[in-house]
Amino acid sequence: ITNNMWNNTIYCSLTGNISIDDNGDRKADYSLLDMDPLTGYFKVVATYYGQNESLVFNDEVSWPGGSPPKDRPPCDFDGSLCPEPKGNISVHENIFVIFCCCYYRT
Repeated sequence: ITNNMWNNTIYCSLTGNISIDDNGDRKADYSLLDMDPLTGYFKVVATYYGQNESLVFNDEVSWPGGSPPKDRPPCDFDGSLCPEPKGNISVHENIFVIFCCCYYRT
């Protein structure tokens, strides 16, 4: 029975049309939801149709800050793009600061 359902066959069910691909997997439809910042309710901004493998945008996405996030963090995922932090203050600098404080008090 299941072999007869494969090969891009479309069936009508209680939830709507069902399309089965060559592997026996359902070609599902998906909706991309975005929360409206004014109302706080979710709305459909895009729909992917598995039957014909198309993506249809209904509205624009409301990104926080007005634009989508960057592909990579500023320092990359492993921190390799950030400069090395400067080391601790050297012993000489500490002695100089202490000397200046003592000299200033006298």
